[in-house]
Amino acid sequence: MEKVKKAPASGKRLKRIEGVTGWLMITPALILFLGFVLYPAIRTFGLSFFDWDLLTDKEYVGFENFGKLFTDERLGTIIGNTLLLTAVSVVLKVALGFLLAYFVFRLQNKAGSVFMESAIFFPIIIPMSIISMVFVILFSTDTGAINGILYMIGLPKVPWLSSASMALWSVLIVDVWKGLGFFFIIYLVAIRNIPQSYLEAADIDGAGNAKKLFGIILPCVSATSLFLVINALITCLQLFEPVYLLTRGGPGDSSNVISYYIWSVAFQERDIGYGSVLALVLFVFVMLVTIAQFAISKFWVHYDE
Repeated sequence: MEKVKKAPASGKRLKRIEGVTGWLMITPALILFLGFVLYPAIRTFGLSFFDWDLLTDKEYVGFENFGKLFTDERLGTIIGNTLLLTAVSVVLKVALGFLLAYFVFRLQNKAGSVFMESAIFFPIIIPMSIISMVFVILFSTDTGAINGILYMIGLPKVPWLSSASMALWSVLIVDVWKGLGFFFIIYLVAIRNIPQSYLEAADIDGAGNAKKLFGIILPCVSATSLFLVINALITCLQLFEPVYLLTRGGPGDSSNVISYYIWSVAFQERDIGYGSVLALVLFVFVMLVTIAQFAISKFWVHYDE
């Protein structure tokens, strides 16, 4: 009888230890979140009610900074650029990442598979600053290698970074080239982790490659696709580095996006209040897009029971 009475206490003690261990494990991440995400977000919300140029004292202006959203003639163009860049970048990264992963998965040559994995993933480890410097040279209208190739095949030179019609697409090319390896490697791991019994059963039933792709592989990696789509959306909506390093948002506002606009308003124009409002708009939009993705995921994401 005594052993029976002690068992629940032992179970509670174990649960308590597991709970304490869990909190200890997440404490470093929690501290980083509180210090570098939550606190700055609260401070940004507070600064949005002030007029401050970083040099003089803050002046409380209420909702005046929020009213600028409706009179800012540049904002519409910048939001349009951001949405266009995000939509195309997400589609290309997810689609190309999956297709490349599926191709490598089907590749029978081991050496070729290892080479493909290394080559596609390699840009991920290169800093964006170096990539941008290389692409500035490649995109040069007169001396760039890309226009040199176009000239050799009889096509006209393209002003990649100096044309209002091409600057945004140049940023897109760099962003996709840099980030594609992450999507590729995540998809490749997900495909390789599909239970072999599923594919063997499909072979026994006489299913072809197309049926296995659409009936087994795509549903099995749908949860991975959800993660990658959300990751791509959040990353692209906050894209800053390639815009800053390649075009500075120009010519005009043709390649300007919301993250770069926030930086330029806050630190070039020194309008911290309105910059904070723009940052809040971006934060709310990213949050709503993420919530919407999770809401519609039940219609296309399949989880193993």
